[in-house]
Amino acid sequence: RANLTGSVPKYFFDRCKIESMDDQRKPLLSGGRRRLSYISHLELVRLNGDGKTIKSLEKLDELFPKETYEEYGLEDPRIVQIGQTFLITYVAVSNQMQVTTALMETRDFQHFIRLGVIFPAETKDVVILPEKYEGNYIAYLRPRGRLNLSDPAVLTAKSADLQHWGEYEFLFNAPPGRKDINKVGMGVPPIKTDRGWLIIYHSVTKTEDKNSAGFYQVEAALLANDDPTRMIGWAGEPILSPKEDFERSGFTPDVIFPTGAVLDKNDRNRLMLFYGAADESVGVRELLIDRILDTIH
Repeated sequence: RANLTGSVPKYFFDRCKIESMDDQRKPLLSGGRRRLSYISHLELVRLNGDGKTIKSLEKLDELFPKETYEEYGLEDPRIVQIGQTFLITYVAVSNQMQVTTALMETRDFQHFIRLGVIFPAETKDVVILPEKYEGNYIAYLRPRGRLNLSDPAVLTAKSADLQHWGEYEFLFNAPPGRKDINKVGMGVPPIKTDRGWLIIYHSVTKTEDKNSAGFYQVEAALLANDDPTRMIGWAGEPILSPKEDFERSGFTPDVIFPTGAVLDKNDRNRLMLFYGAADESVGVRELLIDRILDTIH
């Protein structure tokens, strides 16, 4: 995120009451409406062959806000490849449409085509299945409303053209018996295995600290290979928890937030999982698919 506090017009802050000087991302207008003091953008990171070291970091004009629905920024991208095309779902923030999920596509990571908003406020953590199911694209999404009738849940949606989505269905909101979890969200696009579609997602548990965003961990579950909208198994416990200093302390402490996964082309059992840590760093963990599957029942 690029903090543009210094370039924000003075009248903006004259009208704002800062809710917390420790978190200037969240100013509060006198009328109760939030306005952001920063603009987010995406950057292109190229890795060396080991998947653990950075080859280059690029700021591309195409990945800065361009459309009205992106005026406050682009965040939380999730990438899936279907054929020769890479589909990128991302959070787009604006005054007019608030927090939405938009879609863009690319074939070379130099030229990007924006396909617009696909899910309205406040829908986040959207990933797309890497192949069509019964002629449709499948998306996994996590809406969140103000009424809080229940804990936020992951839903599925279908589309024939990536533009028009419908046939929404409930998928899950917490593993059975895990009463400590009060929020979940999809992490990386589903990974196909012999046993089913492996999904890796994040869960959040409350802490005693009222100022805490919660304790974010990484969980795993399985969807049926013949029906990727049906759950067939859960991991009994988280597969990753914040342990390292850069995961436990930072802008938002105790956060592991998975958003990308790459299978080793020479060993399909080896998975590189990329995740945000404490809202300040990006980490990578090397995991074995069969060991994750062994935890799922």
